[in-house]
Amino acid sequence: HDALPICVEPPSSTVQVEPSALRAACSGLQYDADVVARGGEPPYSWTIDSSTGLRIDAATGHLSGVLAGPGRRSLTIGVQDAGGNATQTSVSLDVREQCWIAYLSSETGSARLHVVDARLTQHQVYPPLSEPGPDVVDFKFSPDGRYLAFRAGATPGDTQLHLVAAGTGAETPLPFSRPVLDYAWTGEGRSIAVVLASDQLDRQLLSGIDVDPMGPLWNEQATTYRTGLQWAGSSALVYQGQALIDIPGAA
Repeated sequence: HDALPICVEPPSSTVQVEPSALRAACSGLQYDADVVARGGEPPYSWTIDSSTGLRIDAATGHLSGVLAGPGRRSLTIGVQDAGGNATQTSVSLDVREQCWIAYLSSETGSARLHVVDARLTQHQVYPPLSEPGPDVVDFKFSPDGRYLAFRAGATPGDTQLHLVAAGTGAETPLPFSRPVLDYAWTGEGRSIAVVLASDQLDRQLLSGIDVDPMGPLWNEQATTYRTGLQWAGSSALVYQGQALIDIPGAA
């Protein structure tokens, strides 16, 4: 039999740096993150603009260092592959004055939300340990880290949404009269979209509220929803990868 030719595509000579935006750093505290290369031919060699205050491991792409002062940074990161193909990429990094860690704990008999700042100088608990309260089901930080939304209720089908400022611990009442089945921060974290229970088992209500600054409730819209609510950008909400509804004007 004649041998069949085998075509092997050469690796791409284009090298790309991922991700384009790094997770946030906290001012004055040790920061560690990693960047990776796509395309080209390993091994890779990494460089970074030394004025950023961060170092990069030339062999692994591991970033480390301490950044002073809040604000958005633009890091110029370079990579070169074994074939000499090189590129430089601008990677964004937000540096926050305060950073927060949240976790759930049930040592008191009910699930409570603990919020601790990264310097371990503040510790907030919801509901307060001195008060009996409903179980906290889940929580989500706003994209800028300034707010924390969480659901709490006696049963999974009867949860209400709460909003607290991560820095002060001050809680802002949210005027949703129906149980909140799911929620998602939108855009840059100025609004929260919610799915509310309705009187019809096979239908739910989509609503939301602007929180920065606080505004009125969005008009409720009937929809069919299951789980996995996410903000998809361009004023669009999706669940499990399927388009749910467009919200013109949402932040």
